[in-house]
Order: sequence, then C-alpha cells, then structure tokens
Amino acid sequence: MPVVVVRSEERVRFETPGNVMCGMASPSRGSHELAVWRVRIEGGASGPDHRLGREQVYHALSGRLHATVDGDTVCVSAGDTLILPAGALRRLWNADEAPFKGVVAMPAGGVAEREAGTVVGVPPWAA
Repeated sequence: MPVVVVRSEERVRFETPGNVMCGMASPSRGSHELAVWRVRIEGGASGPDHRLGREQVYHALSGRLHATVDGDTVCVSAGDTLILPAGALRRLWNADEAPFKGVVAMPAGGVAEREAGTVVGVPPWAA
C-alpha cells in the first residue's frame, strides 16, 4: 500500500448549520481504516440527537464543547479528549460565544442515525 499525503489545499470543507467540518483522512482520501477531520462549532450552535455505529474521539484544540451522551452531560475544553462510545445517543453543542475547534477521529464506516431511527449514512467528511 502506498503512502498517502493529503495536502491542506486538498481538504474538502463541509458545512452544516453552525458547524464546519474539514476532512483530513477517510476512505475517499486514501485511509482504509480511519476517518479524521477538523471541526469548528460556532458559539450557540447545537447538533441534532443522533447515534453513530462507531466510536468517536474528539480532541479539543480551543473553546469548550458540551455533550449529552446517553443522558450524561459532560464538557471538554482545550487539551481535553472526549471518547464517545459506538451506538450511544448523543447531542453536541457549544454554549459559549467563542467557537469550539477540535480534531475528530473514528473508524471508517461510521453510519449516523437520527434518534427516530432514520439512517442518515456515513457523514460525507468521514466517507
């Protein structure tokens, strides 16, 4: 298997309301087993309740991120790492004014599902 280098100018940017994800490594970018992306969550932004079929690891670079995972709420800030178990119901949000910035990793093929059981698929930044 050849070495793959993904140059910064080759990264693909994805936006959802209040969030920006920048794909760094994934199956479509040469990684067969892992997806890695940068995330920016604007102040006051909140994601939907959802599940992922794979474990996710968030490493906080700046700002603070709140997460409710299977009913337990935690907060991480710069330097902290949040590990979300596969299949757990989760909601992530930024309650502060400053944006949260982090790096996220998960095994390739993590399929997202809304709380109501609607399968969304593999997020495009991780595909």
